[in-house]
Amino acid sequence: MSLFGGFGRIISASKNSADGLLVLIKEPAARQEMIFGVIALIILIVLGSPLYHLLIFAILLLVILAIETLNSAIEEVVDRTSPEISNFGKKTKDLGSLAVAFTLVAAGLYWLYALAAAFNFVG
Repeated sequence: MSLFGGFGRIISASKNSADGLLVLIKEPAARQEMIFGVIALIILIVLGSPLYHLLIFAILLLVILAIETLNSAIEEVVDRTSPEISNFGKKTKDLGSLAVAFTLVAAGLYWLYALAAAFNFVG
């Protein structure tokens, strides 16, 4: 394996990721998650939350977007392979949606904790 060949794969993967981001931004749910996430992060910054709270919350936001990306991919595959209304398609999409919901709840709980800490309600 040559170093240049490995670099070419990195460039190609980066382009694919950028293309994926352009697809994700067109998803209304992802846009809402990004907007609310940035607003929630700004609130923590304004309240003077410590850096580690900001980093943990930012990481949770990235996890939400990663799960949302996978959920969107699942929906694309289901729509392509099972375009008719089916129990398989419904269950598959419902499970992807649940994965997003779990990460949203986790981030929301952490944001509430960081908010409470900013007001000295918790240690």
